[in-house]
Amino acid sequence: DHLILPPARGPLKVHTRMDTRLLALRLVPGFDDQILRHMIDSGVESGSLRALVVQLYGTGNAPASKEHFINCLKSATERGILVVASTQCHKGFVMMGHYATGTALERAGVVSSNDMTLEAISCKIAYLMG
Repeated sequence: DHLILPPARGPLKVHTRMDTRLLALRLVPGFDDQILRHMIDSGVESGSLRALVVQLYGTGNAPASKEHFINCLKSATERGILVVASTQCHKGFVMMGHYATGTALERAGVVSSNDMTLEAISCKIAYLMG
């Protein structure tokens, strides 16, 4: 019984209002925080940025020595930008509170994507913002 879904309650409704004003950023060793700051500032001022997906290292790690990076993400969330943490790993998931950096990201308002792929995150954000 539990494997069979009940009949649909109406016709299929396709949602076409998708807001794709998002930026996906894959962190690499030695990245420059100022470039991220400029992209966020420009996106906020022009209204062309609603969400930022940051692909972190491993289970949600970012460089601990880059306090400016955390402050930049906090500033983005305070200005109404949805910031989502994703992993670069093919398997696994983001564990925000597992390391000190992940805890700092949580305090900055960054949301964990858990085990979603970048494509799934992008589609879900576009749907929710649309």
